[in-house]
Amino acid sequence: MKTAIRAILILLSAFCILMNIGPVIVSGEKNIGIVVGLGLGAIFLIYALFFDKINHIISLIWQALPGRILLIISAAIILICVTIGTYTLANVMRYSRQTDERTEYIIVLGC
Repeated sequence: MKTAIRAILILLSAFCILMNIGPVIVSGEKNIGIVVGLGLGAIFLIYALFFDKINHIISLIWQALPGRILLIISAAIILICVTIGTYTLANVMRYSRQTDERTEYIIVLGC
């Protein structure tokens, strides 16, 4: 099971890094979205490489009440960010399919 999770994390990391390094190589584009995407890919890669050590540290933090509170708050913040990001991506995809006559939104990517 650990091997499968590590493999998924490495594939996810490679996907994040490749999708965000492409605009930098091709057009020299640099913005906060690319930096965040590369950072997220790096976080996935580091977690995959140090999977056992990070999980051990998290289990040690979980044993104390302040640690549990901190981990629950951190998980809630991450969940909120993922939810907002997914909602935004779904709206971008939905409105990008509309024709010019009906479009009321301007989609700006890479600002």
